[in-house]
Amino acid sequence: MNDEIKQISALIGHQQAQEKRVAALIDEFQRESALLSSQTAELAQVISGLDSASG
Repeated sequence: MNDEIKQISALIGHQQAQEKRVAALIDEFQRESALLSSQTAELAQVISGLDSASG
């Protein structure tokens, strides 16, 4: 029984570590996504300006 409790405890600890890692990855993805959106908007403005200048 004691070994089973240790195994369960280890599994819970591993699960919690995985959850923290996934949460960190989600946060990182959201930051990168926001940056990409900002850069896409900036690029669209540059392209629009180039179109206006050449048109």
